[in-house]
Amino acid sequence: LYLFMSLGKESVNLGHLLVVK
Repeated sequence: LYLFMSLGKESVNLGHLLVVK
């Protein structure tokens, strides 16, 4: 469960970086 949450967080961070960029 923790790994899944961590992966989701990383995905959100990548999406945010793409949006900012």
